[in-house]
Amino acid sequence: MANENVYFRGYNSDFDIFGNKDSHSFTWITDDLQYAAEYARVSSGRIAVVKLMPGNIADAYFLDEDFDYIAPAEEDMMSLYSSGFIGYSFYANHNDSYYLCVKSNALKVCGIINKTEFINILKY
Repeated sequence: MANENVYFRGYNSDFDIFGNKDSHSFTWITDDLQYAAEYARVSSGRIAVVKLMPGNIADAYFLDEDFDYIAPAEEDMMSLYSSGFIGYSFYANHNDSYYLCVKSNALKVCGIINKTEFINILKY
């Protein structure tokens, strides 16, 4: 995408767009369209197009490989938040995909597309 502050979030329609509402939780977003579509999994899944609120991108802690980025402990997330970070970021898929895991209040939803419609759009 031309705008580097535009990201995607795939999610199952059974869940809220921002996922868990716990104070230590995060919402993952990615610049990888295909991964977002895969994460929606079921045909009723959705893809959200989101933007980081201005000024927030520099406030994500970049992870090295020693951190459990899939399921970080509550104390790790609380430590990041209390240190002024909005979450964390990392590269995956041989550094082809960039991921951010941030507090939902750092995000603005620009649109939501049904996974089936999204896949049809990608075919063009």
